Amino acid sequence: MLSQNVKMLSYSKSVGTTFDVPAKVYAGKVKTSIAFRDVKMILLILLLPLAVTYCFRLINDQERYVMRNLRTEVIELSRENARLKLEVAGLEAPTRIQEIAEKELGMEMPSTAIYGMNEVKDSHRKIRD
Repeated sequence: MLSQNVKMLSYSKSVGTTFDVPAKVYAGKVKTSIAFRDVKMILLILLLPLAVTYCFRLINDQERYVMRNLRTEVIELSRENARLKLEVAGLEAPTRIQEIAEKELGMEMPSTAIYGMNEVKDSHRKIRD
């Protein structure tokens, strides 16, 4: 038996590989690789939700930034709209229209005004008759 072990050792040295691997060492390597694979899987399971949460947080922050800019723009536009409404009200004022009519167009206010529909209807009848 001893001679067979010596022959086996000399044969493995000449080939360069060993075929006689102890069962305990082989089993230990398998357990180590399985344990490493399990650690990787556990880390993946723990870190994946954190990574997804972080990505959603970044997206949420970007949307908040866009929303803040839009709110600022809405406030500026509402201020400008109020200013323009005030300007339109000033341009539609009757006194301003009267001043433009008198100064630029040479129009004058009538000295008498006809009020009431009966007088107007009677004047149309007189013209037709």
